[in-house]
Amino acid sequence: LHRSWHYVENFAASFCALNFIGGVRSIFFLGLLAGGPLAMWSNYLVTLFCMWVTAAVLAEVCSALPLSGSIYTWAAESAGDRFGGRLARLVGFVVAWWACTAWMTFVAGNCQTTANYIISLMVVYEYDFPGGVDMDNVKFRAFVWIVAEIFLLFAVALNHLPPHWYSRVFKLSLGVMMLDFFLCVIWLPIGASRSYGLRSTQDAFMMTYNGTGAPPAWNWILSFPLASSPLEPSLGLMPPNTSIAIVAASRLVYAVARDGVLPLSSWIGRVTPNGQPRNAVWVIYIFGAVILCTILPSNVAFTSLVSAGGVPTIAAYGLIGLLRLTMTPGHFQGSKWYLGKWGPPMYLIVVLYQGLVFAVDISPFFYPVEPKFFNFAPAIFGAVTIFALISWWVIPESKWLRRAQIKRALAGADGAGSTEETPSGTDHAVDQKHDVKVTE
Repeated sequence: LHRSWHYVENFAASFCALNFIGGVRSIFFLGLLAGGPLAMWSNYLVTLFCMWVTAAVLAEVCSALPLSGSIYTWAAESAGDRFGGRLARLVGFVVAWWACTAWMTFVAGNCQTTANYIISLMVVYEYDFPGGVDMDNVKFRAFVWIVAEIFLLFAVALNHLPPHWYSRVFKLSLGVMMLDFFLCVIWLPIGASRSYGLRSTQDAFMMTYNGTGAPPAWNWILSFPLASSPLEPSLGLMPPNTSIAIVAASRLVYAVARDGVLPLSSWIGRVTPNGQPRNAVWVIYIFGAVILCTILPSNVAFTSLVSAGGVPTIAAYGLIGLLRLTMTPGHFQGSKWYLGKWGPPMYLIVVLYQGLVFAVDISPFFYPVEPKFFNFAPAIFGAVTIFALISWWVIPESKWLRRAQIKRALAGADGAGSTEETPSGTDHAVDQKHDVKVTE
């Protein structure tokens, strides 16, 4: 791959792709409907603690295995060498499919978020739409779908810019996000106080509300997607952020295909002469364009895409915690962030918390449950898992090219020495040779 981006671009790639500011704003209504302000801030405190623990567990593994492919590599090696390494390969394939699906769904969700945001201005400026500006109106849903597809195509087109031009997209998006943040914390409260007025302290912190129709306890728990959104990959509001999400997703899809995990891996893992994973970008576009079609039959396609984007990532986090707890609790002792005696209780926290959020994200968001409120997230997650199992069964074990590199890294991570003994230079050299081979 072409590697000319530096510190600013690398920071922007994560900061802008995740876009916690837009993520909070785009699903704020879910927190208000589910539990209200009291549930929102109290669940956020729980989420803050549990996601810090999750980050520590992931840091323990990733600092031992600083290899491209990220979470799917970490999950595979968390399974250890049980059953002759077959479990590690199975976990690797499943999490690779989950991770790719999550990031590609984020891209689609970003586009619908942007479409919703732009079209909502019709209400602000009192423009009429045939049948009403309402998701119950199939014509309006078709309009949202068309606008979202246009934004997706635009975001993909930006990814065809030369790397030295694309660095400006990173910087522009970073600047817009920081401006957005300062407007939210400075201008928004001032503007609200001078127009609509501010809520009382009692309303802002202690009010509860049930706008989902769910039983009271579950209605409270349904606010967890809002609480966890700033701390997980989130939905953004600027087309450039969607383009940057495609950059992140394309590198992941490329790495997984390069390792022989996906169908048509030899084509998906091919890079252009200037080092760009263009085929991976087109795979993301095709997937995103198809998944956006859920807008047409569903009134709640937006919440479905939010859930479908989060569910595979959450499942991968929880699976890593479970595997570290049951299969490899004493491994990776050479990791820079080795957790030692704190490891097992932290692994358990990750399993329990991510399991709770997983259950929330596959749950219906509105009750009583009707076909028009169908949550597509479990269907998408189930289908992807089935495809992962099929690919694991069909693709020969010899085609999984990552194992040798992982073993070299583990030789340092599980040895008596520190991570400085890990032959990371060798891994980098292997990566470079392999990239050249794929390019050829």
